[in-house]
Amino acid sequence: MIYTNAWMMGGMEQHVLEQARTLQRAGLRIAVICFGAQAIAPLREGLTQASVPVHVLRDSSGLAGRVRRLVELVHIFRRYRDCVVHLSEGWPASDGVVLLAARLANVAGIVRTEHQPPVLPLTRSQRLTVRLKDRLVAKLVYVSSQTRTDHEHLLSRDPKKGIVIRNVVDPSRFRRPGDSAAARRALGVPGDGTVIGVVSRLAEARKGIHHFLDMAGDVAASIPEARFLIVGDGPLRSALEQQAERLGIRNLVTFAGEQEDVPRALRAMDIFVLPSLQEGGPYTLLEALAAGVPVVTTPVGLAPELLADGETALVVPPADPGALARAVIRLASDSDLRSSVASAGRGLVLTQLSPAAAMNEYLDAFRSAAGRHREVRAPLAAAGPHG
Repeated sequence: MIYTNAWMMGGMEQHVLEQARTLQRAGLRIAVICFGAQAIAPLREGLTQASVPVHVLRDSSGLAGRVRRLVELVHIFRRYRDCVVHLSEGWPASDGVVLLAARLANVAGIVRTEHQPPVLPLTRSQRLTVRLKDRLVAKLVYVSSQTRTDHEHLLSRDPKKGIVIRNVVDPSRFRRPGDSAAARRALGVPGDGTVIGVVSRLAEARKGIHHFLDMAGDVAASIPEARFLIVGDGPLRSALEQQAERLGIRNLVTFAGEQEDVPRALRAMDIFVLPSLQEGGPYTLLEALAAGVPVVTTPVGLAPELLADGETALVVPPADPGALARAVIRLASDSDLRSSVASAGRGLVLTQLSPAAAMNEYLDAFRSAAGRHREVRAPLAAAGPHG
């Protein structure tokens, strides 16, 4: 069973979808619990298409609402007897109802995945709450070594429970060949110049999209025919559009909104930029690498342990639009470098990020959580950020 309280599509929600599909194909019994928000309709639809049962919770607030949700969760967990619960979380202080429901339902074990670094600043109460909740968790999975280090250092999380399992993508979904001109027309990108793009939720400053726009201004001054593509949506979109206006590049930037067809969006790009200030194991980075798009990225989350600067990507300091611009201009002006970086990046995904290997690592974590030393055949449950 997979539980997520996701409110819009992003990397963590894609993780839930891909994990459910993979474990379903492996013959395990999977179900998903989520809310009915329209923004995550692609998640529910993808699960339904994969024949994964979906339980939709009513969205309720206040003490009475939390009690109703607790009762509902206990009932659902008990329908999947002897299950292992997998919490796929964005922030560990927000899962109290889910943990309590799992405990009351007497589940076989609980595994939790941390997809992002701790959200600063941290209060003493938050640190204490996380440590208390961790007593109910058998395994803590981190999507990068840096994410594990940050959680163990800043939140004093038990290192004996921690393991690293990198996020992965199915490279067959992101084969580069395709009609880039058609992709650009579909997304509304004008002209035929170099397209520099990013795929991101426009909901958090830590994603660094404001730095992407500052970079775009610098690049446009050197490469007037360049165009910029932002794929994604969220509450920061209006402010970002206003920033583009102030920079005098609004006519050069296409805000394409959320796109279900990410492979098509990546086909529209000549260069992909990840300008983030903080990350865990960003799926958009992995997808760009798998698609064979040359990447410029900051050294956050998974990037430093996975990428070699100048070989599989160009890596620049965070919060430095000038450095981003210089790297983009370098790639845009050197076709041989673009080709070699793109090829090496896709090769890295093919050789080092195996979906099958990641699934087996998760199965080992589930076995350990359930106290078993044989193949997990009980139902598996995964839970998402809040609750």
